[in-house]
Amino acid sequence: MYTFARQAPFDTTGYDDPGMENRSGPPLTRGSLFTLLATVAGDDLSAEGHEIIRQLSAEKWYHGQLLETLANGLEDKDPVLPEFMGRNLYFMFRTQFEQIGIKNAADLFRAIGPTWIFATRGDSGVWRSRMIADRHWILELEQPYNCVFEGGAIRGFIEAFDGFDVRREETTCRRKGDPFCTFEVQWEE
Repeated sequence: MYTFARQAPFDTTGYDDPGMENRSGPPLTRGSLFTLLATVAGDDLSAEGHEIIRQLSAEKWYHGQLLETLANGLEDKDPVLPEFMGRNLYFMFRTQFEQIGIKNAADLFRAIGPTWIFATRGDSGVWRSRMIADRHWILELEQPYNCVFEGGAIRGFIEAFDGFDVRREETTCRRKGDPFCTFEVQWEE
């Protein structure tokens, strides 16, 4: 699986959609996600980060290193910012999920593997899930992106579907040398 540098020069090369079946090449993130990130980040994102994002097309795909560099820059500013960004960015996706038949957080976690493939391109790894009990799941993220940001996304997914009292613990972490990040999550509805 592809591995990102913690920080790298901003690369704004746009790519056409290589399709979901092509899981080779660099991990790619859709330009529209960067626009949402800039909106949610507000003043926490550097002026340079905002300028870079303004150059991107919502319809193109960009090297995932760009997202990683932006998320790590936010984490360097304040360790909780990537979680806040992921949480508030993905909270906005309820309507899109409902349009494809996902009606609650458990539905999303059942479909998280294909959903990850739909949302990313290239060598972006996989997400796996298993239900322990009602509103209690284990999620394994074997992917190269900032796990603090992705942990926030998990919380945002749950809260988007009216979940509350979200308890989330990362029990393994790629940053600490584990082969993937594992999140155990529980919530109330």
